[in-house]
Amino acid sequence: MQAVQPLEGVIILAPKQFRFENSTRLIQGEISAKSRLIGNSVWLYIKGFNNNYWLIITANSVDVQSYARLKRATLNAINAVELK
Repeated sequence: MQAVQPLEGVIILAPKQFRFENSTRLIQGEISAKSRLIGNSVWLYIKGFNNNYWLIITANSVDVQSYARLKRATLNAINAVELK
């Protein structure tokens, strides 16, 4: 498992899929229920195809609308497990 707090990159959210890419790293997989919202940051636990990652995204590193979408996707992943 690796932990990453990138300075730049692109996040693509799709139903049940997550992708992050920058010039040095590609992370793709599913947002796990282990993910957390801590203060003004989202700690994403990504269950990848070959590896698992912690990806930390702070609120001031993305625009407000993108951060809201990321928080919503994280809460959906967390709550999906609790509803079962």
